[in-house]
Amino acid sequence: MLNNLSASQQAALIRRRDVSVRELLDAHVAAIEEHNATVNAFITLDLAGARARADALDAQHRRSAVSGPLFGLPIGIKDSAPVAGLRFTRGSRAFADDIATVNAAHVDNLLDAGAIVLGKTNLPELGHGRHGGQTDNAIAGLTRNPLNPAKTVGSSSGGSAAALAAHFVALADGSDIAGSIRGPAAWCGLYGLRPTSGVVPNWPKIDPFEGTDVIGPMARTADDLALCFDAMRAPRRAPLSDMPDALVAGANPLQGLRIAWCLTPAGARTSEAVVAALSPLRQLLTDVGAEVIEAEPDLSGLHAAQATLRAFGVSCKLGEQISRAPAQFSPELVAATARGNAVTADQLRDAMRTRDRAIHTVERFFETCDVLLWPTTTQLPFAAKATADGIHEDWTPIELTPALQLPALAFPVASTPDGMPCGVQLIGRKRSDLHLIQFVQTLAPMIGFQPPLPMTVRQLADR
Repeated sequence: MLNNLSASQQAALIRRRDVSVRELLDAHVAAIEEHNATVNAFITLDLAGARARADALDAQHRRSAVSGPLFGLPIGIKDSAPVAGLRFTRGSRAFADDIATVNAAHVDNLLDAGAIVLGKTNLPELGHGRHGGQTDNAIAGLTRNPLNPAKTVGSSSGGSAAALAAHFVALADGSDIAGSIRGPAAWCGLYGLRPTSGVVPNWPKIDPFEGTDVIGPMARTADDLALCFDAMRAPRRAPLSDMPDALVAGANPLQGLRIAWCLTPAGARTSEAVVAALSPLRQLLTDVGAEVIEAEPDLSGLHAAQATLRAFGVSCKLGEQISRAPAQFSPELVAATARGNAVTADQLRDAMRTRDRAIHTVERFFETCDVLLWPTTTQLPFAAKATADGIHEDWTPIELTPALQLPALAFPVASTPDGMPCGVQLIGRKRSDLHLIQFVQTLAPMIGFQPPLPMTVRQLADR
C-alpha cells in the first residue's frame, strides 16, 4: 500500500508522476476508514477538503513541476493549533463548536510546502493529560496505540502519534510542554523532535513563559523528520523566532562525538526491561567512533521548578475562563488551574531562579560533552484504559528539558519484552536541532529498528 511507504518515498513517487496526489490520498483514507474506529486518532476529519486540495495539486502538477518538498503529502495537525475553516476544539467541551478563522504559522509553512491537511488529531483537554498520561477527552474519547490497541499512546500528542503509526498520514505535528511529542513517539516507534524554543513559529499561542511550549515534527523515519522540520521551521509571524545552527558539509556526525550517557537521569526510576533494551546502543555508539561517558549535569530542584512554572502558566492562560464555567472542563484541568492559582510570588521567583541555575549548569556541562543521551520513557507502555492509579511511568527524563529550552530528539532503538518499542532522546545545545537530526539520520540505519506494522481489529481479537 502506498500509505505504508515513508513520506520521503511518497514524495518521490509524486515528483516522478508514478502516482497522482489523489491516489496517494485515497490510500491513506482507505486506512482511516478501516482502522480509525479502533485507533481513534482524529477529532475532526476533512476528507472533502483534502480531496479538493489533492485534485488542485494534481492539476497544478500536470501544468508544471511540484512546488514544495511536501507536495501532495497528507498530514495531521494536532487540535491544539488552528486550521482555518476546521473545528478547533482543543479537546474541550468549552470549544467544541469553535471554527478556526486563521492558520497557525507552522500550518501555513506546511501548506506552502505542498502538504494536505487530512484532519485534526486527538489530544487530552487543552493538552493536559487525563489520568496522568492518556490522550483522552470528553469530545472524541480515548486514542489507542495502533501497534497494540490495548496499550496507551501516552499524552498529549497521542493523536498525531497514532495517526502516523497507523499509516493514516505521512507526517504530523505535535506540541511539547512536558514531553508531549517525545513520549507518544517513543511508545509508537516514531521520531519526534522538541525543537529549540523559537525555531518553529508558535503563533497564535499565548505562553506566559515564552519558549516552554513548542511545536515540532513527528515522523516514521529520521529522513521524514528532517523533511517535516525543514518545512515547518520557516520564520513567520513569530517575533521571538530563532534559527538553528548550520551544518558543516561533509562532517561525520558520529566520529569523535562526546555523548553523556545516563539511563536514570536525575534519579529517574527506569525499569530493568527498558535499561536492558537500550543498553546495547552504548556499544554501537562506541563502535562507530563516538566517545561515550557515564555522566549527567546536576539539575537538582529543576523538576519541581518546572511543575511550578507549568502550573502558573496554566492558571495564566485558563484561570479566568475556567473560573467562569468550571463545569465545562474536566476535573483534572480544574484542579490543575487551582494549583496554578495557588502559586505565590515567592514560589514563582524561586522556581525561576532554579531554572536559571539549571540553564547555566547545562551550558557549562556542554563544555565537556556534545549531547546528552537519556531514555525517552522509563517504563513499558501502560494499558490504554489505565487510570492514574495504574500509571507508574516516571516522566522525569522528558519533563526536565522544557524549562531548559533545549532541543531534544526522541528516536526508537529496540523492543521491550511486551513487543512494544522504546527509545532514547538526544538533548543538545540550543540551536543544535539540525545536528541532532543529522546524528540520528546517520545512526538509524545502523540500529536497524523496524517497528511492527499496526495491528488490525481481527489481530487484536485473536490475542
